[in-house]
Amino acid sequence: MEHASGAHFAFTDRWGGVSAAPYAELNLGGAVGDDPAAVRANRELAARALGLDPADVVWMNQVHGRDVAVVDGPWRTSEVPAVDAVVTARRGLALAVLTADCTPVLLADPVAGIAGAAHAGRPGLLAGVVPAVVGEMLRLGAEPDRIVARIGPSVCGLCYEVPEAMRAEVAEAVPEAWATTRQGTPAVDVAAGVVAQLGRMGVSISGKSHICTLESADHFSYRRERTTGSARELRVARGDTFGRRRRGRRGRRGRTGVTTDRRTQLADNLARVEERISAACAAAGRGREEVTLIVVTKTYPASDVRLLADLGVRHVAENRDQDAAPKAAECSDLPLTWHFVGQLQTNKVRSVVNYADLVHSIDRERLVTSLSAAAVRAGRKLDCLIQVALDAESGERGARGGIAPDGVPALADALAAAEGLRPVGLMTVAPLTGPYEGRARGAFDRLMEIATDLRAVHPAANMVSAGMSADLEEAVAAGATHVRVGSAVLGVRPGLG
Repeated sequence: MEHASGAHFAFTDRWGGVSAAPYAELNLGGAVGDDPAAVRANRELAARALGLDPADVVWMNQVHGRDVAVVDGPWRTSEVPAVDAVVTARRGLALAVLTADCTPVLLADPVAGIAGAAHAGRPGLLAGVVPAVVGEMLRLGAEPDRIVARIGPSVCGLCYEVPEAMRAEVAEAVPEAWATTRQGTPAVDVAAGVVAQLGRMGVSISGKSHICTLESADHFSYRRERTTGSARELRVARGDTFGRRRRGRRGRRGRTGVTTDRRTQLADNLARVEERISAACAAAGRGREEVTLIVVTKTYPASDVRLLADLGVRHVAENRDQDAAPKAAECSDLPLTWHFVGQLQTNKVRSVVNYADLVHSIDRERLVTSLSAAAVRAGRKLDCLIQVALDAESGERGARGGIAPDGVPALADALAAAEGLRPVGLMTVAPLTGPYEGRARGAFDRLMEIATDLRAVHPAANMVSAGMSADLEEAVAAGATHVRVGSAVLGVRPGLG
């Protein structure tokens, strides 16, 4: 821990916690698949080591945006808001920031008793999250020349390789972030960009870490998680998705060989899935053009999305916003339709509407209300599918999410009446329990019956999303218009859940 002008800064590495491999040991990220009990224990250990009461730590739900929250205590609700910066005027409060390779920015005006913490990756740098957090501190009474600022470990400009177009985009907004890797390829230096943005706000950096999280991977966990605190704030790291990285040290393989092998693997897998869909269409007397393939890229990097796009894939899906938002931002130059297929919390909707073209998991009117408000704010019109739970009784939700069949009509009416939203069809996942357990074809046939009834009232709701890697043939036979395939294209990725 470091003390400066009344502010307190601390950084931790991967060691000293209770998580088992591959998260060992001090994993503090709650969204990477680790045991939640271990994460809670690690967070308590880290807080107490910094002299903090764990109950005084404020955590964020980061989405690579620029929203700032002013807080005077921990959140009192179960749904943590989607923000990438927090500010407080309460002394002794700990503000938590989750990062991996992104740049942690910690600020405090000890005289005014105002502190802030921000999560700045490449999308956040472009969005202006750092000027936003400084602006909020100034509004509350901080002075630029009194602010003590620290930047913690993050990926350096020599390692963060990006496409040339991406570097040009960042450099146009923040010229100081322009960088080149050791191999002479395009790169972005997010930390340098942050320093420049602070300088333009009148804030000078009194401390900037020279530790690169990629070059010092041994000090960071499976997803390179770490913590730091400022002005009695605590910054806690989480896995973020970054662009292509040059693997040049510690025996890492070069990018070219890995990319070539991976492209071949994806092409072969994709060809086999296409053969399965074509055969299923032929057996059902349907044209291949009647079925759209959505490749579910959850847990896989943006580099795979780029390879898939190069191979002709145009529809991709994600099931967790914390993974989807940065990945979609990184691939915003690609001609892709983004589908959100996971269970959606209302605190995630402001982020999801920024990149998703279709949401497959509408299952309650409260979600419709929140999604509508967010879509209107963003000036977007979002296509929505109702998730039907064929294992749920009336008024209940299914084990894998979704609304019971008898709730579909009312929910469809709510969607049709909601500004910024369009009901375009239904989605289901073959149930693991109930009357359709082990009967995927029966479940999909039932979904088609519900879809027929829905179209009688809402004719435009003609999309039926059903079938995954193991049961896409049954879904096509039943009449599904879209199949969601993940592992059959991308493979099984152990340990990521």
